[in-house]
Order: sequence, then C-alpha cells, then structure tokens
Amino acid sequence: MTVGYRTTFQHRCLLPPNGLRHHRAGHCDLERQFRRKFLAHKRHSYAQAVAQASVVTPYTEQGNESAQSVSAQNSQPRITGETVVITGGSQGVGRATALLFAQNGYNVVIAARNPDKLRATEAELLTGATRGSVCSAISTDITDESAVASLVEVVTSKYENVSILINCAGVCLNGTLESTPVADFVDQMNVNFLGAVIMTKGFQPSLVAAAKKGLNPVLVNVNSFGGRIPLRSMPAYTASKYALAGFTDAIRPDFADQGIHVAQVHPGVVKSNFMERAAFRGPKGEQQRETMERMLEQPPPGLVQTPQEVAAQIYSAVQNRKDEVFVGPAYNTINALYRSLGVNPFSVAT
Repeated sequence: MTVGYRTTFQHRCLLPPNGLRHHRAGHCDLERQFRRKFLAHKRHSYAQAVAQASVVTPYTEQGNESAQSVSAQNSQPRITGETVVITGGSQGVGRATALLFAQNGYNVVIAARNPDKLRATEAELLTGATRGSVCSAISTDITDESAVASLVEVVTSKYENVSILINCAGVCLNGTLESTPVADFVDQMNVNFLGAVIMTKGFQPSLVAAAKKGLNPVLVNVNSFGGRIPLRSMPAYTASKYALAGFTDAIRPDFADQGIHVAQVHPGVVKSNFMERAAFRGPKGEQQRETMERMLEQPPPGLVQTPQEVAAQIYSAVQNRKDEVFVGPAYNTINALYRSLGVNPFSVAT
C-alpha cells in the first residue's frame, strides 16, 4: 500500500508540460500536507484497532478487525503452551470451565455470541490466570461456517498449540411436537449439534498437529443427560442431544487413530443463567417454565448442579482421558436404570 501511495505522489509532482515550476512547487506542497494528514489518520486508526483487539467479531461487519488482528499476529511469534478453546465460554458452565483451565495454567480462548458478556468473562480470566497463561475472547456464531473459519484463523495465528477443544454451547427448548414449530427443530440442531460439528471440523487439523507434537489432545463435547435419556415434552432438544451423542461416539475411533481423545460429559440440571435463552412452547409452556424456576430456586437433593461442579468433571475428563461422564451420582444411577431396565423417570407426566 505504501509503495503505491508514493508512486502516486511522485507521478503527480512531475513538471507539467508548460514548465510552470511555481505551479509544481505549490501543487507538491498541497500533496505533502495531504500525505501527512493521511499518514496521521492511518496511525490513529491502527492504534484504535490495537486497543479494540481483545474482542474480535468475525461474523459481523467488523470483519476487517479480524483481518488486521491476523496480520498483526502473523508478524509476532505465536504464544506457546497448551491452549484450550471453549464455546459458550461467556457464561454458565462454559465460563466456569474457562476459569478453571486458566487457573491451572492453560491459555484459554472463549467463543460466544455476546461481546459484552465475553469482555466481562475475559476480564475475570485475565485476573485468575496463572503461570503466564494468555486468555482471549472472540465473538463468534458457531453455526456459521465462515465465522468459525475466521475464528480458527485468528486463534491459530496467535496460539501455537491448540490441544483441547470443548464444545459447550447449547440452548434448552421445552414443548411437545404439536407445539414446536419446525424452525425450532432447526435452531436446536444448529446450536446443540451442528455447531459442535462445525467447530470440531475447524479445529481438527490443530488437534492432529498437537498429537504429532506429543501433547495428547482432547475433544470434549458437553452434552446433557437428555443425550442418553429421552425427555418427555422435549422432542427437539432430545433429538439434538441424541445427535451430538451419536456424533461423538462415531468419531471417537477415527480420532483415536489420529492421537486425539474424545470425551463426552453429560450435566444434569444446572443452576445457571441458561433460562435467559430457554424457550417453552405450547399451552403448558409457562407452567413448565415456572416448574423449572422453582426447581432451580429450591433444588431437590442431587438433581441440580452448579457450573463449577460440571466444570470440575470436564477438567477431570481431560486430565484422565475419560470417554463419558455423567455429572452427579443421581444421574449415573438414572442412566444405569434406563440402560439396564428401561426405567425412565423423565417420561412421567408433570
């Protein structure tokens, strides 16, 4: 860009055909003034871009920020150490998991849609990080392949060793089949299932590269007890979670051949702010919402968990290379009963 800029001014400051040198001098003075203002504006724009680089939004109109960030990062040595990428990392289980990994010395990248929540969590990560770990927050729509491609480019240009991917993003939907529009099924599959597929495909080369370095990479899909036990009046949610479970089981042997361990963690009902995005359809929708809110306010023993409890199980699955984890004794027992005897307490009408 600079070369072209100088060429333009050299050409425009040539002697005019009529030999009017005073015209040339005056003209060049104007050009030089314009050039100084232009370069000053460019320096100011660059400073602003650097100041705003902590949160990148590949899927919005601010996509140029991503390009600037990648260009700047490519000129710098990449950050070493093991790096974990976490979707849904701005709140709930994703946030708790990010904080736990940062406290244990990992570089952490969190991805989610809401820039404000990302900035707040990023500040917590930077405060809680230990042993020189580096943390980043990147606004991303995981259901958009081009946005995820931009995320992969930004992350891999900054961090040398992406060895852990945790797909934690998800949304809850309650409603019988007749009360649930097909569009809701599509949304559930996009967020709860296809988002994990797109992220996994995007970061698979990074995980393979980590395996070749002997870093023992791990993929964790954070699913739900609804991915193994069907939930009454939640066909769209259950279908999306069963799809994620099947996907996870299907890729495990192929990923093992590439040196990547695949884990699946099933939380129960988590006392977090997931209700902000949860939807309840049909004539009983509000009743179901009130029932869930009461359960979260006065949790039955063993059935409601904190984000920190789930995060601890995710961390354990990574460190101990577990295939599948149900969070909490109650859900382990319920899963065993359903698998062995077909008993499903979640099929009972409420």
